[in-house]
Amino acid sequence: MKKAFSIIAISALFFTSCSSGVEEETSNSTPVPTAPSTPAPSTPGSTSGRFVKNVLIEDFTGTWCGYCPRVSYAIQSVLNQNITAIPVTVHRSSGTVTDPFHFQPANPLLSQMSITAYPTAMLDRKEKWTNEVTNTIQVKNLTGVNAQLGIAITSSIQNNTINMSVNTKFGANMSNLKLVVYVLENDLLYSQVNYTSYYGGASVIQNFDNDYVLRASLTNVLGDDIAGNTNAGNVFIKNFSLPVPSNISNVSKITFVAFILDSAGKVINVRSAGPNVSQTFQEQ
Repeated sequence: MKKAFSIIAISALFFTSCSSGVEEETSNSTPVPTAPSTPAPSTPGSTSGRFVKNVLIEDFTGTWCGYCPRVSYAIQSVLNQNITAIPVTVHRSSGTVTDPFHFQPANPLLSQMSITAYPTAMLDRKEKWTNEVTNTIQVKNLTGVNAQLGIAITSSIQNNTINMSVNTKFGANMSNLKLVVYVLENDLLYSQVNYTSYYGGASVIQNFDNDYVLRASLTNVLGDDIAGNTNAGNVFIKNFSLPVPSNISNVSKITFVAFILDSAGKVINVRSAGPNVSQTFQEQ
């Protein structure tokens, strides 16, 4: 993972793009077979109604895209400021120029959000991040302690099998929700075209460290319907059990991201976790 910037840019770039209870559902869509039930991580029926609000950054990028390092730099700046952001990088090829991390299943997502230029960074799926390097406040403004639902992930990877439970606790009566679950991989090294002064300003950054790379979606990228009681105090559980995706290079570099969308497709809250963890809800 990137820990710090290699070189601070001399000047900011302005280039544009190249009743309470627990509801449980077990995934049975291909290629995710059914999984055993997992207990909710906290007692349903009591909730503060407020959870830490994290923000999702979806960065549409490519190794061929010379202006894309700008958003990579901005994301690291956000994380260095301890803003509770969860990045996902969605790699795409361009014409005859291929990206080794190209994620074909993202097509419906690009269509829904009208992504036509790279880089484009979207916040909570509804807000375009502008002037990324100098505008980390736009990201911070979407965080807080006022989310009406919280997410907790329990995960393990053993014998090349992922077992995971995504637990959602509701602090208000809600409806028409969707769940998205991603598998990401970090520390993927590849040459990155660079038109910016970031990362030393080289025209090609050798062995560029690609983090938060979207490798698989365990749900529809536009979300799977949450069927069940989504009233205040309830906990909804979605279980997954599946082989590690074949495009994963290093199982130890996997992270999971889960988020809930409202009826308009906006992220209500998001959470990330590594393998072999058991989270509690971020209640306030």
